[in-house]
Amino acid sequence: MRLGVKPKSVTREDYLYSTLFDMVKPSIAVWFKCYNEPDWIYQVRTEAGLKNGIKAVDKLTWEIHEMRKKEVMKHISNEWVLFGAYFEIADWIGHTLYSDVDGLMRTYFELDKLARELKRMVPKDTLFLIISDHGMQPNEDGITGDHSDRAFWSINADLNPGFRGYNGCTLFYIGNVGTKGIER
Repeated sequence: MRLGVKPKSVTREDYLYSTLFDMVKPSIAVWFKCYNEPDWIYQVRTEAGLKNGIKAVDKLTWEIHEMRKKEVMKHISNEWVLFGAYFEIADWIGHTLYSDVDGLMRTYFELDKLARELKRMVPKDTLFLIISDHGMQPNEDGITGDHSDRAFWSINADLNPGFRGYNGCTLFYIGNVGTKGIER
C-alpha cells in the first residue's frame, strides 16, 4: 500500500529566523543542507536503492557529487562575501561503503582534490573552512557505517585565541581576519 507521501527536505522557507546566508551579503549557498538543497536528490537515491540496491545508490551518489561540483564551479567566481557548498559524498559513501577501504579512500582523495581546486580559485586572503557535522563508525553489521560524535574541521587561518571548544561542541569566533571584508 502506498500513502502518497513524499519526503521533503528542510529548506530556508521552513525557518522562522534569519540564517548566516541571509545576514551576510552578498552570499551564495550551493545546494546547502537544510537551506536550499533540492528535494529530488533524496527521492531519486531512495528509489534507486529500493529498485536496484546499494551499488546503484553509490553510483548515483557519485553522479550527484559531480552535479554539485559543476554547480559550485558555476558560482564560485561570482561576487560573494560568504560562499557555502554542501558535499554529501563522504556521508553517503561512509554509510554504504564503511568497510570498503578503497571506496572510502577514493572519496577522501576526491574531496581533498576538490578542496585544493576551490582554494586555488578564490583570492588568497579568503578564509577557507571545511567542516563535517559528524564522523562515522561501524554499524553492528560490520559493513555499513553509522554516525559518530567525532567530526572534522580544517581552516586556513590561525584562530587562536578566537577558537573555543565547549563540551564536544565546536564554537568559532572568527572576527576580522582580512577575508573579503568580513568583520565582526
